[in-house]
Amino acid sequence: MNDAQLMFCLPEPAVDSDTDDETGQTILLKPRYGQSWFGRLLTRRLAKPWVHIHLDDLGTWIWNRLDGEHTLADLALEMREAFPDEAKPDQRLIMFVRQLVGTGLMRIRLPADE
Repeated sequence: MNDAQLMFCLPEPAVDSDTDDETGQTILLKPRYGQSWFGRLLTRRLAKPWVHIHLDDLGTWIWNRLDGEHTLADLALEMREAFPDEAKPDQRLIMFVRQLVGTGLMRIRLPADE
């Protein structure tokens, strides 16, 4: 999928998240051994079952807007307004989304035909 096609996809979280009380930034909680039945079994028996992935301010802003109803193009427009000093915001958004989708932290889907 190219970048132009990706902008019309609907992103949504694939993992749980938490908020750092000190910084207000988002922490993604990825199961240490995956989502399979075996991974879930191992995760319950571990002292540290989650990998904590700390997002920066921009990543937190994006993550908090993932609702499966707004396209990446919508987010890009909002992001340009919220972060006017950000260099190449569309490219940063696309790179962030590709990373999270590639690691299973986010899902994207095409909008349903209406």
